[in-house]
Amino acid sequence: MIKIWNKLFNTKPDVNFWCEKDGLEDLNPISKSIQTIPEWFKNMKTDGTIKKCPGLIDYFNLGYIHYLWTDIHIEIPEDRSLPTQYNVPDPDNFKVQMHHRDQYLNYIPTNKYKFILKPISPWRCKTNKGYSMLQLPLYYEFNEIFDVMPGTINTDYYHQLHPQISFKQTGKFLLPRGLPLCMLVPFKRTKWSHIIKQKGIETDKWENKARMKIQTKFPGEYKVIRKNEG
Repeated sequence: MIKIWNKLFNTKPDVNFWCEKDGLEDLNPISKSIQTIPEWFKNMKTDGTIKKCPGLIDYFNLGYIHYLWTDIHIEIPEDRSLPTQYNVPDPDNFKVQMHHRDQYLNYIPTNKYKFILKPISPWRCKTNKGYSMLQLPLYYEFNEIFDVMPGTINTDYYHQLHPQISFKQTGKFLLPRGLPLCMLVPFKRTKWSHIIKQKGIETDKWENKARMKIQTKFPGEYKVIRKNEG
């Protein structure tokens, strides 16, 4: 009976995070992404700006933020023949790996990225069967030093969360503990079907209904419309 009840009513995926290093779970834990809205966005005026854009607010509230769990110092030389040096305060407990150029960088049609670092995260994630995590770079942070590579992790059976940090510059950098690295967004794996419809009576009805829902409400009512539409 319990299994039947859960199958019928528990449609929202449960997301479980845990840390393999005792004592670290209270230091910059993975948290809801709405808690890490960029400061420039918070300080922006509301009238006449994208601060009222519901799509952007929904995006900021989409998932979770994975923070850096230890300081990392890295020195990337401009001369590729020289080795890149990187270290952490406690190398016995926190490991850092790299992606060799021949794994990725030698084949991409850009020189934008100079080096890829793969710190081994102590954080793990478990989702319900059939659910994965989408790893996304923090686009609206406008980070000039690095991006985290996007990709998916099937966290229902593979629980490790190791971000790949792609550096855009050479030089010396200190990445501090607590630095936001990437967003993790849960999603259900499924096969989507689609069609390309001819514009007509049906599509006009959809368009007109959507337009009237917005135009007949005062600004700020989008959240009410969204709630009513489910």
